[in-house]
Amino acid sequence: MSILHHIAHLLFGVGILAARKHRTALQHLLAAGVLYVVLFVYGLIASEKGSENFIPTNNGDDVLHAALALALVGSWAAAKKEEDPDLRGDRVVRDERAGSRTA
Repeated sequence: MSILHHIAHLLFGVGILAARKHRTALQHLLAAGVLYVVLFVYGLIASEKGSENFIPTNNGDDVLHAALALALVGSWAAAKKEEDPDLRGDRVVRDERAGSRTA
């Protein structure tokens, strides 16, 4: 295992801190999912001992990257269909001012 590989995984965790709103959470899920797909494909192409393997990966990493990619992209697909709760709360406040409550 290399420090570069650990840094790559930690960078994905940093994105979680930025995902405080529905829209940014969706962006993080999709971007991280796509990047894990890239890491998965890279792991399939790069040989374990080859010089092209500058982020050392092995079969276990490939399985992990594939599982994370599926989970992240699947979560994005499920969540993008939902109404943005940040906007829904805004609508409730406006409706309350108008004298009716819908939510």
